[in-house]
Amino acid sequence: SGRKPAYHRLDVRATGRKNFWGADWAFYLDVINLYNRANVLNYSYFVRDDLSLGVRETNMFPILPTIGVTGEVR
Repeated sequence: SGRKPAYHRLDVRATGRKNFWGADWAFYLDVINLYNRANVLNYSYFVRDDLSLGVRETNMFPILPTIGVTGEVR
């Protein structure tokens, strides 16, 4: 048995709000995994040609910035 390495990520969001065209608007910037840390999500095990056991790590996605807008009519 074993444990996965420590998992850590930092997600941040900045939102600006404005009212125009008779609606409330929110403009945002999200950054997921700001540290760009390669956290281990899963291990895949396989048997090599020499019959030894191999392991392959599956890591989480890298830094992921997102921009967006939402609107709400009053």
